[in-house]
Amino acid sequence: MLGNIYTEAARANWATVPGRDLLLENDPNGNPTKITFLDNNTVVFVQYLTYTDGAVTKVECKAQ
Repeated sequence: MLGNIYTEAARANWATVPGRDLLLENDPNGNPTKITFLDNNTVVFVQYLTYTDGAVTKVECKAQ
């Protein structure tokens, strides 16, 4: 089941399902550095974005 959840997020469909939300945390430059994926207010997984010279160079996903 968790594999299907990651596939949905990759297709940018996560927030199109009622009860699901995304929370974004940004760095001082306004770049998103953390995306928290929630299903009915429960954290399912978190993605962390790393930047080098202003560009995303790494996306890490951690299950919760």
